[in-house]
Amino acid sequence: EVLTDAVPAQLATQIFEAVAQSSRGISQRELISFLVILSTGTLEQRMRLLFAICSRDDETVTRPSLDSLIVACDGRSPPCVGELFAPNPHTKKSGSSSRHHQLQSEINDVVEFDRFTSWASKHHKSVSFMHWILGSEPGTQPSLSDNNTTPTFYQVMAGMTQLSDTEVAELERRYWQLKGASKTGKLDLETLAPNISPPLPECASAGLYAAIDTNGDGHVDFKEMCCAISTCCRSTSDQERYKFVFRIFDADRDGQLNEEEYQCMLKTFALLEHS
Repeated sequence: EVLTDAVPAQLATQIFEAVAQSSRGISQRELISFLVILSTGTLEQRMRLLFAICSRDDETVTRPSLDSLIVACDGRSPPCVGELFAPNPHTKKSGSSSRHHQLQSEINDVVEFDRFTSWASKHHKSVSFMHWILGSEPGTQPSLSDNNTTPTFYQVMAGMTQLSDTEVAELERRYWQLKGASKTGKLDLETLAPNISPPLPECASAGLYAAIDTNGDGHVDFKEMCCAISTCCRSTSDQERYKFVFRIFDADRDGQLNEEEYQCMLKTFALLEHS
């Protein structure tokens, strides 16, 4: 949702994996840090971000992985990729450790951070996503605003939704109130359900919670809450709202409503009509 459909799915996935520090997904702090580095970070910070995106183990970049990502973005891998994985003539041939790294690079097509950054600095214009992240000149990296100031957290969230930064600030206050009242310390279904107005049948309450909890980790984070409220209350797209309502009742996530799900929807609509 932040990167939009213009970013290929494989690149979006690897950005997500590079930014997220836990299996629970990207935290608010991690998201803001990513956006700030992308828009106003130093060249070194953006280079480390690029390496993290291209690396699958945070230590090395492999040719199959890099080729796959480049092809997903550009349709083909440029010849300069071969230069990155070519045997390094400056590698010392003495010593078991040096020999090990040389053989690893030659046989497994693996490079480490220093060699990758040297190559990327020279050839990033040949790969669209690298050029997007690094920029061609100082100050040409992606921008989140029309001036040189770093956007506030509320401005970033407002930019991701159709809410104002003032509304985001008020939602944050309410979000932390709900989390503080939760027995688990999370915004779970038990905490959210009594705050739904008008009250919904149990099947619909669980479905609404699942529709908001887009990453399926069992709790609603602040981004998910903002996006859901924006979709329900501010979206100008009927299709977007219809998709959200459909997710509420599609409990098994198979893309269609079975008889039980359909009856839950009818029961909910009838209840809302007379509330």
